[in-house]
Amino acid sequence: MKTKHYKGFKSVALLPVMLLAMLLMPAACMEDEGNYDYVDLAEFRVDTVGVSQEYSVQQFTTLQVPSHLVYAGNKSDLSYRWSIYNPGGGQSDNIATILATTEDLNVEVTAKPGTYTLEFMAQNTKTGERAANRYTLTVESAAGIGLMVLYDNGGKADIDIVRTPVLNTALTSTTISRNFYSKVNKTIVSGTPRQLGYNSNHSYIFTDTDGVRLSNEDLTQIEDFDGMFFSKPDSHKPMFYYGVTSSEILVNNGDVHMMIGEWDNGLHYFPGPKAMQGDSYFAEMAITVYGGGPFCFDSKGHRFLYCGLWSGEFLPTADANLSNIYLDITHMASGYPLNGTTGKAYAFFKDPADASKRSLMVIDATVNSNASKLMANIDLSGCPEAGVMQNILTTNNSPMFYYSSTTNAYVCPISIDEAICVPPSAPLWTCPSGETITDMQLLNGNKILAIATWTGSEGKVYLFNTDLASGVTDSTPVETFTGFGKIVDMQYKSAQ
Repeated sequence: MKTKHYKGFKSVALLPVMLLAMLLMPAACMEDEGNYDYVDLAEFRVDTVGVSQEYSVQQFTTLQVPSHLVYAGNKSDLSYRWSIYNPGGGQSDNIATILATTEDLNVEVTAKPGTYTLEFMAQNTKTGERAANRYTLTVESAAGIGLMVLYDNGGKADIDIVRTPVLNTALTSTTISRNFYSKVNKTIVSGTPRQLGYNSNHSYIFTDTDGVRLSNEDLTQIEDFDGMFFSKPDSHKPMFYYGVTSSEILVNNGDVHMMIGEWDNGLHYFPGPKAMQGDSYFAEMAITVYGGGPFCFDSKGHRFLYCGLWSGEFLPTADANLSNIYLDITHMASGYPLNGTTGKAYAFFKDPADASKRSLMVIDATVNSNASKLMANIDLSGCPEAGVMQNILTTNNSPMFYYSSTTNAYVCPISIDEAICVPPSAPLWTCPSGETITDMQLLNGNKILAIATWTGSEGKVYLFNTDLASGVTDSTPVETFTGFGKIVDMQYKSAQ
C-alpha cells in the first residue's frame, strides 16, 4: 500500500515536464528547418603539398612560379598580386614591391641581389575572401663570376656580362646579361668607351672623357670620376688604368695617381707627383713595381721614371738605356719572369716615322728604388703584320706575347737572354671574312684566349683553349657569343 503511493507520486511530478517538452517540440522543429537554408562556398586555397617554398633567380632573368591556386568558383571574381619585400633591415626594406597581378608569375626580376619574401595573394572581389602563400626568394647577382664585355653603343659605353661553364665550371649553362650597366644604373657613362678596370674590390668604366667606379656585387655606381680622388682633378682625361695588384694606378691627363688597397681602404686616389712637383713629365702608361710605387713612361722626357710610393718623388732610372727613347709606346704590362707578385715590365714601341719598326723592352722594375735596368731590347720588326700590331697581351707563364692585326691573331716566343724574338710562321687564328679584330684578352689564369671581332653591325666573342708554356691554341673556338656592340675591352670578373 505504501509502495503504490510512492509510484503514483513520481508520475504526477513528471507530468509538467512532459507537457513543457511537447509544447517546445514544434518550435524546435521550425528552427531546425531554418538551419538548412545556406549557400555552399567554393574551395579557395593554395595547395602547397609537395611544392617547394624556395626559389632562386638570377637578377635580370625571368622568374616563373605557378600559383597552385585551388578554386572551384568563377575565377573572373578573383584578383591577384605577386609581391616581394625584404624581411630584414629597416622599415623601408619591408615595403612590398608588386611584381605582377596575374594568377601565375612570369616576370623579369630586377631587384638587387639578396634574400626576399615572395608573396602570392588571390582575393575574391565580391566576398573579400583571400588565399595566400609565401616563399623565400634568393636573387643572385648576374654580375658574379663572368666575362665583362665593354662595348661602344653609338658612342656610348655599356657592359654585357657573359657567364659560361667554359670560364666557371660551377655553371651548367651559358647566359648573357645584356646592357647590364645601363639597366642597373638607369644611365650611361658619357664619352667614348676606352677601358674596363677590375680588381677584387671594385670595377671601373673609363671613357675618353669620364670614368665611374662600380660595385662588384651588381655593378651599381658607387663613385663618379671626381669622387675617386681626394681632391677634384683639373680635367677628365683618363688614359690608362692598371689594377692587377692591391695598388691601383690611374693615369689622368698625363698625371700618375696611386690608390693603395691597405691605405684609406682603397677608396681614393691621392694626388700624383706632377701635382707636387709641377708639370715635369707626361705619363702615357704606368704599372706597379714590386715593393714600390709606379713605373711609368714619360713621353715628354722620352724616358722611364720610377715613383717613390710614399715620397711622391719621380726619379729617372739609373740605367741610361731607359732614357732618350724617341719612340711611341703602344703597350705596357708585367710579364715573364715572375718575381714576387709582379713580373718584369714589358714595354712595346713603334717608330713614329715607320710603324713597321717595332720593338720590345723587357725591364727589371721590381726593385724598390730607381735602380731599374734594361734586361733586353728586342727587335719585333720581323713579326708578321708588324706595322699593324695591336691588342698586345703578355703572360707571366712563359717568355712570349700575343698580338693581333686587324684579321689575324699570333703568339710570338722571345728569348730575353739573347734579346731576340721568334717570328710566328702562321697565325693562331684568322677571323671570318667580313670581321675585324677589336680586342683580345687572356682569361682564367691565361688558359683561355678571348678574341672580340666586329662585323660592321655586330660584335662577337670567340673563346679558345691555350697552352701556358707555348701559347698554342686549337684554332676551333670552344664557344662563340654574338649580339654585342663594338667591343673595346673585356675583363674576367672572378668575384662579387
